[in-house]
Amino acid sequence: MDDLEQKSTAILTHFVHHVLKPGNAYPSAIDSTNDPYYGETAGENESYIIHSKRKKSTNEFYSYVTLYVTTRDRQMTLAVYPVRQGISKVGYIARCLDRIAELGLCIEALCLDREFYTRKVFGFLTRVQVPFIVPVRKHGKRMKELLQGTQSRYAEYRMKAKPPLLLTIAVAVKYAKGKQGKHGVENLGYVVGGLAWNPLRVHQTYRSRFSIESSYRM
Repeated sequence: MDDLEQKSTAILTHFVHHVLKPGNAYPSAIDSTNDPYYGETAGENESYIIHSKRKKSTNEFYSYVTLYVTTRDRQMTLAVYPVRQGISKVGYIARCLDRIAELGLCIEALCLDREFYTRKVFGFLTRVQVPFIVPVRKHGKRMKELLQGTQSRYAEYRMKAKPPLLLTIAVAVKYAKGKQGKHGVENLGYVVGGLAWNPLRVHQTYRSRFSIESSYRM
């Protein structure tokens, strides 16, 4: 499997420098995907079967972490890593950051999905000084109150943990204007680190992520 990972990464990045210039900073993203597994467990695949919340009649999955960058509305996948039991989310983020460094690229902002909304992830990215954007989890009275308003803004949120962690939240306000049958104001919250952007730019950068379904399936 280690050999297969190295070869697949080499194939994905064979033409990387035809698109991306070393030394330049690009919006980057790390995505976590669970693919339902209905087969049997054997010695060869046991360490790759991940147990998670039940979906599509199973709680067993093959899980993948995918790294990619975007530039001028183009997406380039840099790596796809099958997840093994016992390796943390921080461990896979570190692998992705190493891959970006190996290619001589810099990160303008690292976008991560809600699977990475954890104290350890925020603490790690802050320590290594990587700017990041992660959508908030809309639970708890304080968070629901924070996501009410009519103007884009920044706010602070104390994440319950041991010890508690103070997060910076960018809240982008969007007006539905009848699109997709929606009306009124929508508050979109993102945990940010190392960025001083307008909240609307934070939102636009995050939503510019492209679908990577084809990448992990290949």
